[in-house]
This record gives sequence, structure tokens and C-alpha cells, in this order.
Amino acid sequence: MAPAVSSLWIAPVAFAAVAWLASREAGAVSPSSGIAAVVALASEKEFTARQDSNPTLGLMHVTEATALLDAARRMAPDHDIARACGVDVSSMHANLEELRRDIIQALSED
Repeated sequence: MAPAVSSLWIAPVAFAAVAWLASREAGAVSPSSGIAAVVALASEKEFTARQDSNPTLGLMHVTEATALLDAARRMAPDHDIARACGVDVSSMHANLEELRRDIIQALSED
């Protein structure tokens, strides 16, 4: 199961890269709006992970959220992301890691 979960980062990172490149090529759209879209999607995935009653799905969603946030962090420094999105990136990352640990704990208890 571990290889399937670890490969989940590919789709969100690819989406993030395409969103970022599209925002750069559009000219009228600032790069920060592409980053904001990626961070917003990460936030949605985090929310979904917290709502999932199935811990396996929760782990998938928190992994996607983490991959999206990491992709945004590769595109811009944390302070730029915070300014563009109004999000404390370090805090969001810590929350995702805590949620991931909680989900893994729930899975190990089953």
C-alpha cells in the first residue's frame, strides 16, 4: 500500500506546475494567482481529509494537500505565499503533518 500512497504526489504537483506555467504565460494573470490557486486546492484537500470517514481516503487527501503545498513552496518563498494567500505556510504544513500522523495512527489501530 505504501507505494500507492507515495505516488499520489504526482498528480497534484503536475497540476500545480501547469497552473503556475499557465499563469506565467497568460501575462494578464500574476504568478501569485497561480500559487494562490494551488494553495486553495491544498486547503480544500486538507478539509476533505478532515471530513473523510475512511482513513485510507483521508491519507490520500492529506498527501495530496501536502504535495500541493510543497509545490507552492517550490514556486515561491513562504512570505510571498503568505502575502498572496493570507496563509501561514509553516503552520499549514505543521497542521498537515499532524493530520497525517493522526490518520496513520487510526489506520494502525484498525
